[in-house]
Amino acid sequence: MPIILDEESLKGLVGDDIEGFIPIVNEFDQNGQELISQISKALQIQDLRGVRASAHQLKGSSGMLGMKALYELCKQAETSKLPELELYAEKLTTSHQAAMSAARQILGEM
Repeated sequence: MPIILDEESLKGLVGDDIEGFIPIVNEFDQNGQELISQISKALQIQDLRGVRASAHQLKGSSGMLGMKALYELCKQAETSKLPELELYAEKLTTSHQAAMSAARQILGEM
């Protein structure tokens, strides 16, 4: 399993502007939760395209922020088929929460 968060990547993005970066992290948190919700809804109706589109969006954002475990899960969800995808909604939620917790902890320590 990849690391939850690449601390150096996140710190590189933040630089000296922690105050300005916190809203970006909060927006990612809200958007991530919405995308995971969309994935869950798409799974309920077996909308493979919907799952893949939302996973792709979440993959891009999480990759940019150095959230490696979440990125890898999204990458797998993009290429998986039903019924394998049934497992991803809960894993994505857990990984998203862990990545957000790690990001907030790092930002709090800077």
